[in-house]
Formats: sequence, structure tokens, C-alpha cells
Amino acid sequence: MGPGHRVGYRGHAGPGGCGQSWCGLRARQKPARAGPVALLHTSERAEAHDRGSAAVVGLQWRKMQEQADEAPEFPGFGLLVEAAHADPRLRQLHVYSSHWTLGFSSCTGFPFRNEAAIAPAHNGRPYRVMKHPHSNAIGETATADMVELRTVFAGEYSVLTRWGPARGKR
Repeated sequence: MGPGHRVGYRGHAGPGGCGQSWCGLRARQKPARAGPVALLHTSERAEAHDRGSAAVVGLQWRKMQEQADEAPEFPGFGLLVEAAHADPRLRQLHVYSSHWTLGFSSCTGFPFRNEAAIAPAHNGRPYRVMKHPHSNAIGETATADMVELRTVFAGEYSVLTRWGPARGKR
């Protein structure tokens, strides 16, 4: 290529002038560089994943507690979050909510490994323990007491807690 040779993309150089920004550059001429541009915004959850599974689990529990605090009109959810968080083995699992139902997963990555779920008492209905969120109840109890809940879903609780702390990969 000679010194006067033009390179670049002419693209749609019609009425809109699209693609003309590269036309007119001489060979070996570099476009001017702007300073660093922050194109990506990382979420608190993404940053927690960078620190490991324990950080993600801690973040999720904090988010559940905040969600419960923001819903005083739904006290059953707050009581459920408080009771589940008080249980040391459940506290090691990744917790999430779907329509006020707490789900527990033994992994922090999506898709979650649904181990069990608990729907809070509401409008006279008892707390309901399920294998998956929004599935049929496998047991019911009138309170959010974890001793009583563990009795109701004894089989599911052993599945839930046999994994130990939640892991990042499914």
C-alpha cells in the first residue's frame, strides 16, 4: 500500500453517511483513543461470585432479610426468613424467593438445584413445605419454628443439609 492509499469501511455511505467514519484514514493511521470508558456495570451479586460461594450465600441471606423488612404487611415471610436464617445448616445454603416462597439450593449458580421450599403462612393458611417452589405441599405447620418445620419435612431436610455449604457449580 502506498502512502496515499485509503483504507476503511465504506459500508452504507448513502444519505445517512453510515460507515464513513473509517473512510479517509490513511494506511497505518490509528484512530484517536479516548480515555478509559466504563462499559460494564457489575452487580453486587456478580462481585460476590468473584469472592466465592460463601459470599454469594451471605449476600442472598442479606437480600432476603431486606425483602422481609420491606414487606411488613406480610409478617409470615419475615418470620420464615428469620427462622430459616437461625438454622446453621440452612444458613449455609443458597436461599432465594419466588412469590414469597423461600427456596433452598445446594449451588449458587443458575439454574439452581432446588432442594426444598417453604411457603409462609398467609391468610389463614399454614406454612407449607414443598420439594420445589410452587409445587404440592409435602407437609404443613402452623408456625415458623424450625424444629417443627424440620419435623414436617424430615426427609427433605436431610437432603437439604447433607450437601454442606452451597457450591458455585451445579
